[in-house]
Amino acid sequence: MVQYIQLNDKDYPVRINRRVMVAFEAKTGKGLNSLSNLSTQNLTDILFAGIREGYAFTKEKNPFKDIEDFEKILDEIELEEFYEKSANVIAGFFSKKEEKE
Repeated sequence: MVQYIQLNDKDYPVRINRRVMVAFEAKTGKGLNSLSNLSTQNLTDILFAGIREGYAFTKEKNPFKDIEDFEKILDEIELEEFYEKSANVIAGFFSKKEEKE
């Protein structure tokens, strides 16, 4: 599953999977039970890892060579927008889907 986050009128694919979570846990020492209490940098890290994985999954070229490139985009948006959009896209990978009738 891939979701998209819109930043500065551009959509970026995001995929949060086991690989992303293992890398995040290795880097931060935080697991699933810590997702509700992430620092701004932690949120940036997991979102960037998800975007890298999203581009790999969609086989599109990733425009970000490193996290610093990604952070330049994030620094152009309002902080409230960053928190809201990041939390929404990440939460989408951890919520149960409603069954269709």
